[in-house]
Amino acid sequence: MNDIEIRKLFIADETFEYSIRVNKRSKYIRITIDEEKKIKITIPLFIPIKAAEDFLREKIPWVKKKFIEIENKRQRADEFKAEIWKKVFYLGKEYTIDLVELQTTRPNFYIGKHSLIFHVNPGDREWVRNEMIRALMFAAQKEIFLRTEKHAKRMNLKFNNIKIKNQKTLWGSCSSKNNLNFNWRLVMCPVAVLEYIIIHELAHIKHPNHSRRFWNLVEEYSPDFNSHRRWLREHQHMLKI
Repeated sequence: MNDIEIRKLFIADETFEYSIRVNKRSKYIRITIDEEKKIKITIPLFIPIKAAEDFLREKIPWVKKKFIEIENKRQRADEFKAEIWKKVFYLGKEYTIDLVELQTTRPNFYIGKHSLIFHVNPGDREWVRNEMIRALMFAAQKEIFLRTEKHAKRMNLKFNNIKIKNQKTLWGSCSSKNNLNFNWRLVMCPVAVLEYIIIHELAHIKHPNHSRRFWNLVEEYSPDFNSHRRWLREHQHMLKI
């Protein structure tokens, strides 16, 4: 794969900046748009750049639609961020936040009737936020490990290790050595959604791809997986603290 080339496409009074990357393993021209509205085009080795530009020109209506979706998602995230110190989700249920600052070796929280009561070391806002994340990561480790063991037995599969990570976009992954990684924010999801991701990654132990066989296996143990995927797309902006 070669270096990225930055180019511009001018259409009427609009300018669209995009990057082109050549991938010798690609078979088709592919356009992706990230959360920063950066347009990225991947092309096969022997496709001329002019063809990529023509392809982008045809896809401009789709690009504009994606830009609007990203702006709407960003606005929803900003609106939720304004409430971030008022509420938090845990296993799909919304709670208000109750902070108790005290000297502790490990930040923790307790579930009240309508609130999560966090015991954290005192500090500035960012420090306290990190303390809250640490507490939720400990909880995620417990919840995810127990549920992964349960589903591994159901699926007759064996995993090696589990790690809980602080990732921005990736919900989970499975390595070639059957090591599983999970995003701690999954502990904020409804249990069915959390367990779908666990089943998804366990299925990669048997099928290290997204083939039909892979999805059939996922569906066998998570029949409503499409609705769970949709929930993640629609609510990911809320899974923050």
